Amino acid sequence: MSQGGRVDVTSWYSTKQYCSSPTSQGKPAGGGEITTFLIAIRAAGIRFFTNVHYHHSEREAHPSAEVSANGEVVVSGGAIDNFIPGGSIGGSLNMLTASYPVFIDPTQITGWKASGKDQHFPSPAIIRACVVTLGAESV
Repeated sequence: MSQGGRVDVTSWYSTKQYCSSPTSQGKPAGGGEITTFLIAIRAAGIRFFTNVHYHHSEREAHPSAEVSANGEVVVSGGAIDNFIPGGSIGGSLNMLTASYPVFIDPTQITGWKASGKDQHFPSPAIIRACVVTLGAESV
């Protein structure tokens, strides 16, 4: 599952988008907010915009998710490990263990990858990876 949001940019711009849990409704306690800041150079005939793309894993003990930047320029990324409180033995947690950019070569980032794992006792969770990109189009 991948989805995104687009924001047009004309100069200094700040935007917030809530990265919610795919396992609950509204703003869950384990969710987070992505805030992006961008300073754009005005160029005649070009409009800049940011996109936020998401992808989530299946619910498992060692979840991982990777999201593509769809050919756009990556400016940021992140992840949330959405464990279900009370859904494990002994109150064990599933913890985020990695969140990093995916490279096609040493100079080009193509997406974001994240993974997590349970600790000592089974605690399945869903990982949600997010990538923020910058794009431009002619106007």
